[in-house]
Amino acid sequence: MSRSNFQIVTEKDINSGSISHGRLRPWQAEAFHMQTFEATPLAQAMRHEIHVEKSGEIDRIGVNKRIIRETTEGVDDGYRVGVNFGGINYQTHRVRAPWECTEQFFEENKEGEKIGQKLMSLMTNQVACDVEDSEINGDEAVSASNPDYEFLKINDGFIKKITTGGHLLDAGQSTSYGGHIDYTVFSALLKSLPSKHRTAGLRWLMSPTRLLDWNEYLLGKAVNSGGIVPDSFYDSPFKIPTIEVPNMPDGTILLADPQNLVDIRTLNMRIRKDDQSVHAMYKEKRYYVIILDFDCVIEEIDATGIVTGLAI
Repeated sequence: MSRSNFQIVTEKDINSGSISHGRLRPWQAEAFHMQTFEATPLAQAMRHEIHVEKSGEIDRIGVNKRIIRETTEGVDDGYRVGVNFGGINYQTHRVRAPWECTEQFFEENKEGEKIGQKLMSLMTNQVACDVEDSEINGDEAVSASNPDYEFLKINDGFIKKITTGGHLLDAGQSTSYGGHIDYTVFSALLKSLPSKHRTAGLRWLMSPTRLLDWNEYLLGKAVNSGGIVPDSFYDSPFKIPTIEVPNMPDGTILLADPQNLVDIRTLNMRIRKDDQSVHAMYKEKRYYVIILDFDCVIEEIDATGIVTGLAI
Protein backbone atom coordinates (compact mmCIF):
# COMPACT_ATOMS: atom_id res chain seq x y z
CA MET A 1 0.00 0.00 0.00
CA SER A 2 1.44 3.37 -1.04
CA ARG A 3 1.99 6.05 1.56
CA SER A 4 0.45 9.51 1.46
CA ASN A 5 2.53 12.64 0.95
CA PHE A 6 2.45 13.49 4.62
CA GLN A 7 3.66 10.00 5.54
CA ILE A 8 6.60 10.53 3.19
CA VAL A 9 7.29 14.21 3.89
CA THR A 10 6.45 15.95 7.17
CA GLU A 11 5.82 19.64 7.86
CA LYS A 12 9.29 19.84 9.41
CA ASP A 13 10.85 18.58 6.18
CA ILE A 14 9.23 21.14 3.88
CA ASN A 15 9.06 24.25 6.06
CA SER A 16 11.36 26.98 4.75
CA GLY A 17 12.61 27.64 8.27
CA SER A 18 14.27 24.22 8.50
CA ILE A 19 17.96 23.65 7.85
CA SER A 20 17.30 21.39 4.83
CA HIS A 21 14.96 23.96 3.23
CA GLY A 22 12.71 21.31 1.75
CA ARG A 23 15.37 19.12 0.15
CA LEU A 24 14.15 15.56 0.42
CA ARG A 25 16.33 12.76 1.64
CA PRO A 26 17.01 10.05 -0.97
CA TRP A 27 14.40 7.63 0.42
CA GLN A 28 11.81 10.43 0.54
CA ALA A 29 12.50 11.49 -3.04
CA GLU A 30 12.30 7.89 -4.23
CA ALA A 31 9.04 7.32 -2.34
CA PHE A 32 7.58 10.52 -3.78
CA HIS A 33 8.51 9.48 -7.33
CA MET A 34 7.10 6.00 -6.79
CA GLN A 35 3.81 7.59 -5.79
CA THR A 36 3.67 9.59 -9.04
CA PHE A 37 4.40 6.42 -11.04
CA GLU A 38 0.94 5.17 -10.04
CA ALA A 39 -0.95 8.27 -11.21
CA THR A 40 -1.99 7.07 -14.71
CA PRO A 41 -2.33 3.78 -16.61
CA LEU A 42 0.58 4.69 -18.89
CA ALA A 43 2.79 5.67 -15.95
CA GLN A 44 2.08 2.30 -14.36
CA ALA A 45 3.14 0.51 -17.55
CA MET A 46 6.22 2.59 -18.42
CA ARG A 47 9.79 1.94 -17.38
CA HIS A 48 11.08 4.30 -14.69
CA GLU A 49 14.65 4.97 -13.61
CA ILE A 50 15.77 7.15 -10.70
CA HIS A 51 19.32 8.47 -10.92
CA VAL A 52 21.62 10.58 -8.80
CA GLU A 53 23.12 12.62 -11.63
CA LYS A 54 21.14 15.18 -13.66
CA SER A 55 22.71 13.86 -16.87
CA GLY A 56 24.29 10.59 -17.81
CA GLU A 57 23.83 7.40 -19.76
CA ILE A 58 21.45 4.45 -19.53
CA ASP A 59 23.13 1.13 -20.24
CA ARG A 60 21.93 -0.99 -23.14
CA ILE A 61 22.87 -4.65 -23.34
CA GLY A 62 21.84 -6.90 -26.21
CA VAL A 63 22.77 -10.00 -28.19
CA ASN A 64 22.43 -10.97 -31.83
CA LYS A 65 20.00 -13.59 -33.07
CA ARG A 66 20.79 -17.05 -34.54
CA ILE A 67 23.72 -17.52 -32.21
CA ILE A 68 23.46 -21.28 -31.63
CA ARG A 69 25.75 -23.69 -33.50
CA GLU A 70 26.04 -27.43 -33.83
CA THR A 71 28.54 -28.88 -31.40
CA THR A 72 30.79 -31.92 -31.46
CA GLU A 73 31.90 -33.57 -28.25
CA GLY A 74 35.52 -32.94 -27.42
CA VAL A 75 35.95 -30.23 -30.06
CA ASP A 76 36.36 -26.48 -29.43
CA ASP A 77 36.09 -24.65 -32.76
CA GLY A 78 36.78 -21.26 -31.17
CA TYR A 79 33.29 -19.90 -31.83
CA ARG A 80 32.15 -17.33 -29.27
CA VAL A 81 29.13 -15.06 -29.05
CA GLY A 82 29.67 -11.39 -28.37
CA VAL A 83 27.49 -9.18 -26.23
CA ASN A 84 26.50 -5.76 -27.57
CA PHE A 85 27.01 -2.91 -25.12
CA GLY A 86 25.72 0.57 -25.69
CA GLY A 87 24.11 3.50 -23.97
CA ILE A 88 21.45 6.18 -24.28
CA ASN A 89 22.25 9.66 -23.11
CA TYR A 90 19.81 11.57 -20.93
CA GLN A 91 19.71 15.18 -19.78
CA THR A 92 17.08 15.98 -17.19
CA HIS A 93 15.15 19.23 -17.05
CA ARG A 94 14.49 20.96 -13.74
CA VAL A 95 10.88 22.05 -13.31
CA ARG A 96 8.75 23.54 -10.56
CA ALA A 97 5.08 23.65 -9.61
CA PRO A 98 4.41 26.64 -7.31
CA TRP A 99 1.10 27.49 -5.68
CA GLU A 100 -0.24 29.65 -2.89
CA CYS A 101 -3.26 29.85 -0.59
CA THR A 102 -4.57 32.60 1.65
CA GLU A 103 -4.77 32.15 5.40
CA GLN A 104 -8.46 32.93 5.09
CA PHE A 105 -8.90 29.82 2.95
CA PHE A 106 -7.54 27.65 5.78
CA GLU A 107 -9.52 29.47 8.46
CA GLU A 108 -12.86 29.18 6.67
CA ASN A 109 -12.45 25.65 5.37
CA LYS A 110 -14.23 23.09 7.56
CA GLU A 111 -11.28 20.68 7.28
CA GLY A 112 -8.94 23.27 8.80
CA GLU A 113 -5.26 22.38 8.61
CA LYS A 114 -6.08 19.01 7.02
CA ILE A 115 -6.96 20.80 3.80
CA GLY A 116 -3.22 21.37 3.34
CA GLN A 117 -2.70 17.61 3.02
CA LYS A 118 -5.48 17.39 0.46
CA LEU A 119 -3.98 20.24 -1.57
CA MET A 120 -0.57 18.56 -1.50
CA SER A 121 -2.07 15.29 -2.76
CA LEU A 122 -3.93 17.12 -5.55
CA MET A 123 -0.79 18.95 -6.58
CA THR A 124 1.30 15.77 -6.50
CA ASN A 125 -1.17 14.04 -8.80
CA GLN A 126 -1.22 17.02 -11.16
CA VAL A 127 2.58 17.15 -11.25
CA ALA A 128 2.57 13.46 -12.24
CA CYS A 129 0.02 14.11 -15.01
CA ASP A 130 1.96 17.16 -16.24
CA VAL A 131 5.24 15.23 -16.39
CA GLU A 132 3.51 12.56 -18.48
CA ASP A 133 1.94 15.27 -20.67
CA SER A 134 5.37 16.82 -21.26
CA GLU A 135 6.94 13.44 -21.98
CA ILE A 136 4.28 12.83 -24.63
CA ASN A 137 3.72 16.24 -26.21
CA GLY A 138 6.88 18.22 -25.44
CA ASP A 139 8.60 20.03 -28.30
CA GLU A 140 11.63 22.22 -27.68
CA ALA A 141 11.13 23.84 -31.10
CA VAL A 142 7.48 24.81 -30.48
CA SER A 143 6.48 28.25 -31.72
CA ALA A 144 6.52 31.03 -29.15
CA SER A 145 3.01 31.93 -30.33
CA ASN A 146 1.64 28.65 -29.02
CA PRO A 147 -0.49 29.34 -25.92
CA ASP A 148 1.24 26.44 -24.12
CA TYR A 149 4.73 27.51 -25.21
CA GLU A 150 6.17 27.74 -21.68
CA PHE A 151 5.03 24.20 -20.94
CA LEU A 152 5.74 22.48 -24.27
CA LYS A 153 9.27 23.89 -24.69
CA ILE A 154 10.60 22.05 -21.61
CA ASN A 155 11.68 18.98 -23.57
CA ASP A 156 11.11 16.83 -26.66
CA GLY A 157 8.43 14.23 -25.95
CA PHE A 158 7.73 10.78 -27.31
CA ILE A 159 5.53 12.03 -30.17
CA LYS A 160 8.32 14.20 -31.56
CA LYS A 161 10.99 11.54 -30.99
CA ILE A 162 8.97 8.79 -32.72
CA THR A 163 7.83 11.08 -35.55
CA THR A 164 11.49 11.90 -36.20
CA GLY A 165 13.13 8.50 -35.69
CA GLY A 166 10.41 5.84 -35.53
CA HIS A 167 7.99 4.47 -38.11
CA LEU A 168 5.59 7.18 -39.30
CA LEU A 169 2.20 6.78 -40.98
CA ASP A 170 0.60 10.11 -41.89
CA ALA A 171 -3.05 9.13 -42.36
CA GLY A 172 -3.99 12.67 -43.27
CA GLN A 173 -1.62 12.77 -46.26
CA SER A 174 -2.43 9.26 -47.46
CA THR A 175 -5.07 8.85 -50.17
CA SER A 176 -5.77 5.38 -48.77
CA TYR A 177 -7.08 6.69 -45.43
CA GLY A 178 -7.97 10.34 -45.92
CA GLY A 179 -7.50 10.89 -42.19
CA HIS A 180 -10.23 8.45 -41.20
CA ILE A 181 -9.84 5.67 -38.64
CA ASP A 182 -9.83 2.25 -40.26
CA TYR A 183 -8.55 -1.19 -39.35
CA THR A 184 -6.00 -0.88 -42.17
CA VAL A 185 -4.41 2.05 -40.31
CA PHE A 186 -3.53 -0.28 -37.44
CA SER A 187 -2.44 -3.02 -39.83
CA ALA A 188 -0.18 -0.75 -41.88
CA LEU A 189 1.55 0.70 -38.82
CA LEU A 190 2.04 -2.73 -37.28
CA LYS A 191 3.54 -4.05 -40.53
CA SER A 192 5.96 -1.10 -40.65
CA LEU A 193 7.71 -2.42 -37.51
CA PRO A 194 10.41 -5.04 -38.13
CA SER A 195 9.14 -8.49 -37.19
CA LYS A 196 11.68 -8.80 -34.36
CA HIS A 197 10.00 -5.87 -32.60
CA ARG A 198 6.42 -7.19 -32.84
CA THR A 199 6.52 -8.60 -29.35
CA ALA A 200 3.85 -9.34 -26.74
CA GLY A 201 4.70 -6.09 -24.95
CA LEU A 202 3.41 -3.82 -27.71
CA ARG A 203 0.51 -1.49 -26.88
CA TRP A 204 -1.60 0.99 -28.82
CA LEU A 205 -1.48 4.33 -27.01
CA MET A 206 -4.40 6.61 -27.84
CA SER A 207 -6.74 9.13 -26.31
CA PRO A 208 -10.12 8.02 -24.88
CA THR A 209 -11.82 9.95 -27.70
CA ARG A 210 -9.83 8.11 -30.37
CA LEU A 211 -10.65 4.74 -28.78
CA LEU A 212 -14.34 5.71 -28.78
CA ASP A 213 -14.12 6.63 -32.48
CA TRP A 214 -12.54 3.24 -33.19
CA ASN A 215 -15.33 1.44 -31.33
CA GLU A 216 -17.97 3.47 -33.19
CA TYR A 217 -16.31 2.53 -36.48
CA LEU A 218 -16.45 -1.17 -35.61
CA LEU A 219 -20.02 -0.93 -34.36
CA GLY A 220 -21.03 0.80 -37.58
CA LYS A 221 -19.46 -1.98 -39.64
CA ALA A 222 -21.29 -4.61 -37.62
CA VAL A 223 -24.67 -2.86 -37.84
CA ASN A 224 -24.50 -1.79 -41.49
CA SER A 225 -22.88 -4.91 -42.87
CA GLY A 226 -24.48 -7.43 -40.59
CA GLY A 227 -21.14 -8.86 -39.58
CA ILE A 228 -19.81 -9.87 -36.19
CA VAL A 229 -16.75 -8.20 -34.73
CA PRO A 230 -14.99 -10.13 -31.94
CA ASP A 231 -15.29 -8.29 -28.63
CA SER A 232 -11.52 -8.36 -28.17
CA PHE A 233 -11.01 -6.33 -31.36
CA TYR A 234 -12.69 -3.28 -29.82
CA ASP A 235 -9.94 -2.82 -27.23
CA SER A 236 -7.15 -4.87 -28.80
CA PRO A 237 -6.80 -4.28 -32.56
CA PHE A 238 -4.84 -7.18 -34.03
CA LYS A 239 -4.49 -8.69 -30.54
CA ILE A 240 -2.50 -5.70 -29.23
CA PRO A 241 -4.06 -4.18 -26.09
CA THR A 242 -4.85 -0.48 -25.86
CA ILE A 243 -3.83 1.95 -23.14
CA GLU A 244 -6.01 5.04 -22.91
CA VAL A 245 -3.84 8.16 -22.52
CA PRO A 246 -5.86 11.33 -21.84
CA ASN A 247 -2.85 13.52 -22.72
CA MET A 248 -2.53 11.99 -26.19
CA PRO A 249 -3.77 14.19 -29.07
CA ASP A 250 -6.95 12.78 -30.61
CA GLY A 251 -5.37 12.73 -34.08
CA THR A 252 -2.42 10.56 -33.02
CA ILE A 253 -1.86 6.89 -32.15
CA LEU A 254 1.42 5.50 -30.85
CA LEU A 255 2.54 1.89 -31.11
CA ALA A 256 5.22 0.94 -28.59
CA ASP A 257 6.13 -1.32 -25.73
CA PRO A 258 5.71 0.93 -22.65
CA GLN A 259 8.89 -0.64 -21.22
CA ASN A 260 10.69 0.86 -24.22
CA LEU A 261 9.59 4.34 -23.10
CA VAL A 262 11.82 5.42 -20.23
CA ASP A 263 10.90 8.07 -17.67
CA ILE A 264 13.97 9.35 -15.85
CA ARG A 265 13.98 11.18 -12.50
CA THR A 266 16.68 12.20 -10.04
CA LEU A 267 16.88 12.08 -6.26
CA ASN A 268 17.55 15.82 -6.21
CA MET A 269 14.12 17.24 -5.46
CA ARG A 270 12.53 19.70 -3.06
CA ILE A 271 9.11 20.34 -1.59
CA ARG A 272 9.08 23.69 0.17
CA LYS A 273 6.52 25.60 2.21
CA ASP A 274 6.69 29.17 3.47
CA ASP A 275 4.19 30.58 5.95
CA GLN A 276 6.60 32.29 8.33
CA SER A 277 8.58 34.79 6.27
CA VAL A 278 7.83 38.51 6.43
CA HIS A 279 6.47 38.33 2.89
CA ALA A 280 4.10 35.48 3.81
CA MET A 281 2.90 37.28 6.94
CA TYR A 282 2.30 40.59 5.16
CA LYS A 283 0.42 38.87 2.35
CA GLU A 284 -1.37 36.50 4.75
CA LYS A 285 -0.60 33.61 2.45
CA ARG A 286 1.10 30.23 2.46
CA TYR A 287 3.45 29.43 -0.40
CA TYR A 288 4.36 25.97 -1.67
CA VAL A 289 6.56 24.62 -4.45
CA ILE A 290 7.53 21.17 -5.77
CA ILE A 291 10.84 21.07 -7.66
CA LEU A 292 12.10 18.00 -9.53
CA ASP A 293 14.19 16.80 -12.49
CA PHE A 294 12.93 14.58 -15.30
CA ASP A 295 13.66 13.46 -18.83
CA CYS A 296 12.28 10.87 -21.24
CA VAL A 297 14.17 8.64 -23.66
CA ILE A 298 13.34 5.72 -25.94
CA GLU A 299 15.61 2.70 -25.67
CA GLU A 300 14.90 1.24 -29.15
CA ILE A 301 13.43 3.83 -31.53
CA ASP A 302 13.12 1.26 -34.34
CA ALA A 303 10.56 -0.59 -32.21
CA THR A 304 8.12 2.34 -32.21
CA GLY A 305 5.50 3.65 -34.63
CA ILE A 306 3.10 6.56 -34.86
CA VAL A 307 -0.06 7.44 -36.81
CA THR A 308 -0.65 11.15 -37.32
CA GLY A 309 -3.21 13.20 -39.22
CA LEU A 310 -6.31 11.30 -38.13
CA ALA A 311 -9.50 13.32 -38.39
CA ILE A 312 -10.74 14.70 -35.09
